[in-house]
Amino acid sequence: MSNWKRVTREKPCPVCGKPDWCSVSGDSSAVICPRVEEGSKKYVEGSGYLHVLKETVEWKKELSRPQEKQLPEHNEVLAIMARKMAKGITEERLVNFAENTDISVKSLKRLYLGYAINQGAYSFPMLREGNRLVGIRFRNMEGKKWAMKGSKQGLFIPKQEGPVQQGLLICEGPTDTGCALDMGFDCIGRPSCNSGSDLVIECAKGRHVAIIADADNVGLDGAERLAFSLKSYCPEVVVLVPPAKDLRSWVAEGCVRADVLDLINRMRNEKVAS
Repeated sequence: MSNWKRVTREKPCPVCGKPDWCSVSGDSSAVICPRVEEGSKKYVEGSGYLHVLKETVEWKKELSRPQEKQLPEHNEVLAIMARKMAKGITEERLVNFAENTDISVKSLKRLYLGYAINQGAYSFPMLREGNRLVGIRFRNMEGKKWAMKGSKQGLFIPKQEGPVQQGLLICEGPTDTGCALDMGFDCIGRPSCNSGSDLVIECAKGRHVAIIADADNVGLDGAERLAFSLKSYCPEVVVLVPPAKDLRSWVAEGCVRADVLDLINRMRNEKVAS
């Protein structure tokens, strides 16, 4: 799988017909196209869908090899889209989202909030440590959430401002992460309560971690599983269950930074006592 060439206007992609983003193998036996999934053999991380045009012996060998499960790699195609969405969002839409979620515009910008006109929805990039983009999450004003095709589950990692704190707050979803940012915490957001553990480990190694769980059995179970995974990498891990549905609901009821710190200290004391 070497000697790939980018498509051009003179030689567009034979799969989607477009003059950009796609690549053709040197012998024209295969195409990697990020736009068309139908008919593809597999997804090539960070590039697109593999379409084999000529069933050569080499391709049969390549496709028969077992694939090891790996963490998702940076996807530059999606990164280009995410940057365009973040640059293209209007101040009016930013303020509208901020007012509807009670999250500051500053924190939303740190989460690289964008807007996709063709989706009619706001966008949050999903990342790995090192600012590597692996997917894009969409959310409309009705609260419906979905991901752009080709996305992998990633974390909501805000732009770092100031020195890195010793402690890290782990939230669920981008809006809870925005609330934690508003309270002055270093924080990241998981895509759901049962995913992203390996990616969280990358970000959390060596730090004191507090995991905010949604106040239900599924949320608490997911937080406990993550805590177990982090114990080998972090000097301290505590699980916090807010006295509300989730962190954003708790903030809506009047929670401030001191309340979260108090809950962290209480959980620390309970661990010592047990």
